[in-house]
Amino acid sequence: MATCSSEEAYDYNCTPCTQQERFVEAKRFCVECGEYFCSTCLAHHEKFGLTKGHTLVKCEEVSKESVPTCLSKCDLHTDKEEDMVCGDHDVVCCRVCLAKDHKSCQDIGYLPDVASTFKEEGGLEILDEDLKSRMKTLKLSYEKHAIHGAQLRMRKKTNIRRLKVFKESITELIETAVTEAEEDIENSLEPHICSTQKLTEAAKEELLKLSILSEDLINENNAMLEYKKALHCKRALREIQSNNDDCKMTHDNKYVDKVVKTLSSFLTDQCSFGAIKVSSTDTEFDIPNMCVLEGGYVCIADYHGRKIKLLDNDLNEDMTYDTRCLIWGVCAIDKHMIAFTMPSLMTVEMVEFTKNPVFKSSFSAKFHCRGIAFFENNLYMAGGGFLKEEPGQINIFDIEGNHLTKFEMKSNGNRFCAPRSLTVNTNNIFVTDCQKNSVVCLDFDGVWKWILKTTRFTFPWGICLTTNGNLLISGRGSDNIVVVSKNGEFLGEILNKDDNISTPQAIAIDNENSRLLVFGSKKPYLEIFNSNFCEI
Repeated sequence: MATCSSEEAYDYNCTPCTQQERFVEAKRFCVECGEYFCSTCLAHHEKFGLTKGHTLVKCEEVSKESVPTCLSKCDLHTDKEEDMVCGDHDVVCCRVCLAKDHKSCQDIGYLPDVASTFKEEGGLEILDEDLKSRMKTLKLSYEKHAIHGAQLRMRKKTNIRRLKVFKESITELIETAVTEAEEDIENSLEPHICSTQKLTEAAKEELLKLSILSEDLINENNAMLEYKKALHCKRALREIQSNNDDCKMTHDNKYVDKVVKTLSSFLTDQCSFGAIKVSSTDTEFDIPNMCVLEGGYVCIADYHGRKIKLLDNDLNEDMTYDTRCLIWGVCAIDKHMIAFTMPSLMTVEMVEFTKNPVFKSSFSAKFHCRGIAFFENNLYMAGGGFLKEEPGQINIFDIEGNHLTKFEMKSNGNRFCAPRSLTVNTNNIFVTDCQKNSVVCLDFDGVWKWILKTTRFTFPWGICLTTNGNLLISGRGSDNIVVVSKNGEFLGEILNKDDNISTPQAIAIDNENSRLLVFGSKKPYLEIFNSNFCEI
């Protein structure tokens, strides 16, 4: 056995000998004990039962960090080290656990060897990729379920509100119809009742008269007087017969039928269930755009009716402004003032709603302007690209009508096709392009930041911002309302046909009343939803 007086003489010194201040060269390392052993100490180590089965490795392997110098103790068998691995169950265990619980397992290995192989073969990197992939899948699943949950909560809230409105509406309708029927009955039958009363009183008098004549006739003994009284009786009988002919009883259910007809008309009109009907003088109904003013007032652009209609906080028609021609876009300037576009005239007009709508100003946009938005004292307009119009473009004007800039073509040659609606925040301009089935985001220098195209919506039309910066888009061709993030990521569908959405165009959020307002292109009904669930 080799010994020396200096610890530095050997690369690996025997641990027990070193503790006795004897420096002997170590031959093996015990994984369980975490100590180095010389040949002599190793022989003793292998004789005792507690240490006989320990794992011994070459000292060089320890220096390469292939083997840990300390292993955890088993929770069940505290005198055993957890030095084995079951790959079938991905667990670390001691040899006793291995013998008892993993007899049929095939992928068994020694922890130091398995750990070394795992590191050498890049197992950590592979596992990291697997984790990232699974996290991505779970994120998509989470977002999908979050959208679906919001959709269900919105549908629940909306349907409960609609039932409440329906109950109030039908109760009011029944009360009104019954009141009107009562008035009709009163006005129609009361004259007959009065007339019948008069006839009853007259008949009573005639009956009394005939009774007297009859008694007098029977008691008369003189032939001539008897004959005179008989003639008197005949005249009386003719008069009474005439009165009976005028008395006719009639039975008419028209009043009840009128109430039933009114209720039937209401119940068969499915669109009226929880929606607000907006009057229109034109046979065609089309609301391409609307905006919300302070106080929950709503301005809608009646395209064919050539009117701007102001709805109050209860969504009842409050005021109407007649325009010169077909109108398209509308946006709020302040609490009372709005601006709207007339594409065929290439004109923007501003109107103030106070006691009565008042014309304030107008200017020529010099292009077929449609969608319009107001932000920080500037007006942003989308238009062109339709039929033989100028190319699709975005133009910016100040509030006085001075032209500031135009965005038409992207630097790489990509351009707008038929931009419809737009909205603006502090950093970006968001535009729907219905012909390209896309939503575009550009900055105030006209640089296109992103463009979203997806089969989840078609013919995108209306657009508005939620309070958390996401976008709501109305898919006119896909009959839905979808949510898009401010970074251009499609988040999901929030409303569809099941929510009575049909060819939606104009959309707006009334934050003061927590309601999302939607107009379709074919029916004169304003659909109302709870906007709290749009914050995805």
